[in-house]
Amino acid sequence: MEEVGEGDQRLAVIPFKAEVEHSIPSGFKAAPNAGEKPNGNLKLKYAHGFRSFDTRGNLKYLNNDHFAYTTAALGVVMDKNENT
Repeated sequence: MEEVGEGDQRLAVIPFKAEVEHSIPSGFKAAPNAGEKPNGNLKLKYAHGFRSFDTRGNLKYLNNDHFAYTTAALGVVMDKNENT
């Protein structure tokens, strides 16, 4: 076995960690359902920011009715039979 000694420890202490831990307001109590999945759905109407000048092959057919593509930091899955 190789003995592991002292090494590069510059990331042993994350500089911002103490600041984040101490930035929580006093008396703060998280909601009982904090961290749970919301009980709603969103429907995308429009996404701004399609970058096409250097993008190729970003449209993929998933099956006969659905296709997926990326735009504006989103992964979009669409049903080609759905009327919008």
